[in-house]
Amino acid sequence: HREEEIEKRKEEERQRLEAKRQKVQQEQKRRETEEQRRKEQEEQKKRKEEERRIEAQEERKKEIAMVAEIKRRSKELLIKEKAAEEKRKREDPRFQKNLLLQEKEKLQQENKVLEEKLGQLVLAKKPLVAQKIVLLKEIEETEKGFQVITKREQKIEEEIRVVEQRERAASSNEKRSIEQERWRLEEKRKKLEQKRWPWDEKLQQVQKQIQKIQDEYKEKEIHEKEIREIQQKLAHKLVVLQLQVDKIDLQEELKGLEKEKRSVEAKKGELFEKRVKIEEKLKVVLENEKKIEEEKSLIEEEERITKDLTERKKLEKERWQISEKRRAIEQERWALEDAKQKVEVQLKRIGTLFQDMINRGSTIVDKIKEIDQQLGTRQEEKEKREKSKQKKTQLSDLDFKL
Repeated sequence: HREEEIEKRKEEERQRLEAKRQKVQQEQKRRETEEQRRKEQEEQKKRKEEERRIEAQEERKKEIAMVAEIKRRSKELLIKEKAAEEKRKREDPRFQKNLLLQEKEKLQQENKVLEEKLGQLVLAKKPLVAQKIVLLKEIEETEKGFQVITKREQKIEEEIRVVEQRERAASSNEKRSIEQERWRLEEKRKKLEQKRWPWDEKLQQVQKQIQKIQDEYKEKEIHEKEIREIQQKLAHKLVVLQLQVDKIDLQEELKGLEKEKRSVEAKKGELFEKRVKIEEKLKVVLENEKKIEEEKSLIEEEERITKDLTERKKLEKERWQISEKRRAIEQERWALEDAKQKVEVQLKRIGTLFQDMINRGSTIVDKIKEIDQQLGTRQEEKEKREKSKQKKTQLSDLDFKL
């Protein structure tokens, strides 16, 4: 009867172990299934991320191509500027100005495209910043939950160390109960670790997303810097073009002023000639007037000494005729004096006008010199920038070789 009981207990123990083994196998199979499903989800997620990465790379290639195209166009514009400079030496100023204005319009159009691109980059960076803020908050929340589990883990690990110390110092009879206590603690730690895994994965996933956002943000900043450098070069070229246009306008204004001065000088010469003729006529009139006055004085003298009435009457009539001639000569003198005064007023006005033209011409010449100085200064600045850029490139190449 005792042997049957022993056999029965063995059978029960075997069935219990078998049930436990099957339960462990089922649990293992469930975990394997979950792990497989998780791996599939992870693979699907990686594929999507790879697709997005490839798409971002394509977009970056397009942007790089656009920047390269802008650089290429800038280089072409530089070549055109040099060709236009040679052509301006042979062509009419109006044609030169037209070329410059066309070049200016092209540069303004390119600058407009760059401004639009900068606007797009600024708008594109805003959601990245917002996403990063959201993800950082998510990390903060995740770390809070993570820390709670970590603290509980640390506490259990400390309890396990204490139990293991007791276990090493315990006797054979005490050891079994201590080992069972350690099993219980290890099972609790296992559950906590399993509970921590999703937090680990979530934290890692969010950190990857943040890194991706930071990389994308950095790329956009680099692109923005490149565009701003191109804009700076375009701005320099636009200033140079405007200075060249202003110089042509001033040169044309100076030519027109010189032509106007020649016209004024001709008019001034005509007035001088007219005044000389008037003065010559006036000289003759004054001489005639003097003769008349002398003749009148002689007749009046004769009148005073003449006693004969008939002779005196004759002299008086003769004096009347002389007075009429004198009056006519005086009227002629008045007309000549008025004409001379009018000519002198015109000469004075023309003199003032001519001096104004000289002053305007000097101002224009000074402005042209100032523009030439600015163009020379800007050319020197451009050469300095080019030399500095070449030096930086050489240093970068040297660092790379080292």
